[in-house]
Amino acid sequence: MTRKTTSAPVEAGTGHGSSSVATILEERHMVSILLFLMENDGCTKSDLYGATSYSVRMPDKLGRLEAAGLVVQDRVPGARAVALHLTGSGRAVVRELRRIEGMLVEAAGGTGE
Repeated sequence: MTRKTTSAPVEAGTGHGSSSVATILEERHMVSILLFLMENDGCTKSDLYGATSYSVRMPDKLGRLEAAGLVVQDRVPGARAVALHLTGSGRAVVRELRRIEGMLVEAAGGTGE
C-alpha cells in the first residue's frame, strides 16, 4: 500500500538513519515519548520507560529522535543515568501536536473523546 502525502515531509537530522519527522512520528511510542518529555524535562530513561512502554527498541527510538534534532540525551554527572531533554525543535513539534489535538477535539464537538 502506498501512502500519499499532500506536502513534502520535513527532513531532519543528518547521517545514516535520518528520516523525515513525519515518518519518525508514525512509529509506535514516538508521540508518547515527545509528550512525556515536554512535561518531564530532564527525566531519566528509566522514568520514560516506566511512563510509556519499554521494549528492546526504545534506545533506538531515542536515538532516532536525537538524530532528528528533537531530543538530547545527556549523561547525569556522577551517575550512570542519562537525562532526556527536548530541543527547541522538539518543543515546537509537541506544540504542533497539541494544536492538532485541539482541532480534533473541536471537530468532534468539543467532547475531548
